[in-house]
Amino acid sequence: MRFIGERLRQIRISSDSKLSQDQVAKYVGISPGYMSELESGKKDNPTPELVEKFAEYFHIHPTYFYLDYAYTMKQIIEGMPGLPEELKEFLQDEDSIKWLVLTEKAKSDGVPLEVLDKLVDAAREIQNSKARP
Repeated sequence: MRFIGERLRQIRISSDSKLSQDQVAKYVGISPGYMSELESGKKDNPTPELVEKFAEYFHIHPTYFYLDYAYTMKQIIEGMPGLPEELKEFLQDEDSIKWLVLTEKAKSDGVPLEVLDKLVDAAREIQNSKARP
């Protein structure tokens, strides 16, 4: 399950604060060496409990680490006719997938749909203001 390590590294370095392996390792209770081995694929057997700790640290759903690389997002989108073009573009952006997983976690944690709608509206407002000259 090498992809767990790949996904772990991907989310660690894509976070706003560019977290170090040491910072993440300390939080989840493993050695920096083991963290490095996970990310490099030398070790590919983290326990489900450890994966849960990583998910908690990054505020994402644990399934993020298990998503199968067998399908590319393009293949998934092609299999879903009728998606609006804007949504297709959104789904092809790697960061967007992270946001979708976060949204799913928020819903499963009981965040009301109205709150999520307000967050989406605020994000659109920010995006639109950046696009204006």
